[in-house]
Amino acid sequence: MTVDEDMNRYSKAYIKMLPEMLKEHEGKIVVFINETEPFGYFDSDAKAYYAVRKTYGIVPMFIQEVSKEYLKEPHGPVESFTSRVRFLKKI
Repeated sequence: MTVDEDMNRYSKAYIKMLPEMLKEHEGKIVVFINETEPFGYFDSDAKAYYAVRKTYGIVPMFIQEVSKEYLKEPHGPVESFTSRVRFLKKI
């Protein structure tokens, strides 16, 4: 399976599960590494990214804010990319 196919599956899972996630996790960052359930909820995309990296290494992941904005139709295409990501900490 390609990364684009993974991202499409994960984004569909996000949209399907969004109404339920909004009840307890609105404003949090959710990360999916499969289409069956979220990996977890975090306060920032950096924390989400590093939690997945620590547990699974480098794998395809879908990171998105849990927001009512994504209940609106239509949804744009999923943008996926391959990148070496570096997050800087505030000093």
